[in-house]
Amino acid sequence: MPKAAAYLFLLVALPAGAASLPPDARKMWRDGDKSFRSREYADAARNYAVAGATAPDRPEIAYNEGTSRYRADDFEGAAAGLERAAVLARSDPTTRARAFYNLGNAYFRARNYSNAAR
Repeated sequence: MPKAAAYLFLLVALPAGAASLPPDARKMWRDGDKSFRSREYADAARNYAVAGATAPDRPEIAYNEGTSRYRADDFEGAAAGLERAAVLARSDPTTRARAFYNLGNAYFRARNYSNAAR
């Protein structure tokens, strides 16, 4: 399991791209990062969800929301966020690969073994 834990991290290097977000989304993204670092994963997921509603085309926000939901043991919510991240990250192979990796883990933890094996 340590290998799986190594891939469950936030894409915190991407907040440099947060400068191109509307101010409300940028604030919620940063609040999500703070909550995640404080291990307040449900709060982090809510903040990322608000940021994602303002900037629905940003795969890194969907990824962070899905990862936060995973850490909060909301595996079905995690799967939804990570699926969205994988779809949005078509032009970013690293984010797409991380999203699919974590998506498989979320499906497995949700006992959705058929989707975990895809």
